[in-house]
Amino acid sequence: LPRWDRRHRAALAAPGRPVLVVSSADAVDALLRLATPRECERLRGARAIASSARVAAALRSAGFRHVRCAASALAADLLAAALSTSG
Repeated sequence: LPRWDRRHRAALAAPGRPVLVVSSADAVDALLRLATPRECERLRGARAIASSARVAAALRSAGFRHVRCAASALAADLLAAALSTSG
């Protein structure tokens, strides 16, 4: 099972809208299982960057409201997608 510890919780609680980079549809389910209901709501309002159309569909299906699909799973493309949604 993935870890979800106080560092993750603190980052999620920080001011502003978080940016989440997701590379696996399974990670979406795992994250929502580990988070509290309040954290889940904050996650669903985050800017979510998906590494593929399949991951983007999983995010939308899980209730994420701000999903962007990167051009590829390459780090440079994920970062470009994240930066294009900032602000």
